[in-house]
Amino acid sequence: MDMMNFLHPHLQLVFLFDWSSGHAKKQDGGLAVLQMNVKYGGKKGAGMRDTEMVDGCLGDGDATLWKVLSSSGELLGWFPTAETATESSAGHGGSTVVEVDCKLQLGQVQTMEFSEDPGAPPPFYATDAAREDCVKMKDGERVLTKKGKEIIVDGWAGKAKGLKQVLWERGLWKDGMVQRVKPDDEKGQDMCMQTTLHKCPDFNLEVGALTKLIHDEGHICLFCAKGHPEIAGLGIEYDWGVLKKLFRKINDQVARNMQKHLDTALDAITLTIARKTARRARLYMRAYKTGKAHSHDLIEKFVKIHKCHRNILDQETKYLDKLVHLCESAEVKLEALVREASTSGLKMYGADGNRLPLPAADAAGAADAADAADAAEPAAEESDDESVCSLVDDR
Repeated sequence: MDMMNFLHPHLQLVFLFDWSSGHAKKQDGGLAVLQMNVKYGGKKGAGMRDTEMVDGCLGDGDATLWKVLSSSGELLGWFPTAETATESSAGHGGSTVVEVDCKLQLGQVQTMEFSEDPGAPPPFYATDAAREDCVKMKDGERVLTKKGKEIIVDGWAGKAKGLKQVLWERGLWKDGMVQRVKPDDEKGQDMCMQTTLHKCPDFNLEVGALTKLIHDEGHICLFCAKGHPEIAGLGIEYDWGVLKKLFRKINDQVARNMQKHLDTALDAITLTIARKTARRARLYMRAYKTGKAHSHDLIEKFVKIHKCHRNILDQETKYLDKLVHLCESAEVKLEALVREASTSGLKMYGADGNRLPLPAADAAGAADAADAADAAEPAAEESDDESVCSLVDDR
């Protein structure tokens, strides 16, 4: 990207990726509901950045706790209701009950970890939880494992807040909410913690590390549809499928020959093959876009055999076999050309082993053929609408 910026500073580049784990990696400190626990603590959710409250981040719910202070101002405890706070205050002469509104407001910043400040409020659902890590006790004695080790209870100070606390501070918490609700569950998505938090603009508009890198340079980052290798890129998954099939045919299981066989398979993906695979991808795109009956059949077939994004070998075996046969035919023709050149004294390879350029006449003929193929491509695509139904039969 830096090289393109230097060579073509006036251009805005468009990058197209599939949804691999590397491409979708989140930013350092990025917001992600799937990486958050329900309650505080744990490794999940740790290190997430702070986020500012904007329109759409806050709900109408209440987020209030009560604390009891001694006559000298010392904090005696936190309580979830005014009643429990009053009962506790009655046992401490001169103590007072203070109501604390923990709900965030527009423009305020929400931290994703509990404060380590001594006066910071605890989790609203566990106001009596230990503030610092401590040894688990029962009836005044330490609780040990079968191996005689102490059981450590996590404190909340400095730990990740978790979904429950984050939703509560935003006024989005509802009693009875669960971490995940299936689409057909009668509870509805309003009771799903992950869905509710993901709808907030700060989480919903969060982009991955790769997207942010490209956007920061002023370029455009796009992603293919998930689970649909048949429309990924410009037929890139078809190209990989042909390469894999060819490599498996010529691979002799000898380690020192693997690089040579890989290079041979890569060289077989010519411009002709790339044009055919790109056309195949565009054909599927139009099939889905038309909304006709056969488009639904295509989608249903892909759903039935879907395993992962890169299973084009299972989905398009017949078509890939055709391309492999085309590559092998081209290789046979090339070998014949090499033999003819050797008998006529024409040099095909240089001293470094690289293929020499074609003579001017042959190069001109190849260029004319490429131009003819480019000119024929739009005309061929216009007739593809009639062959969309054949995609179903090919499958």
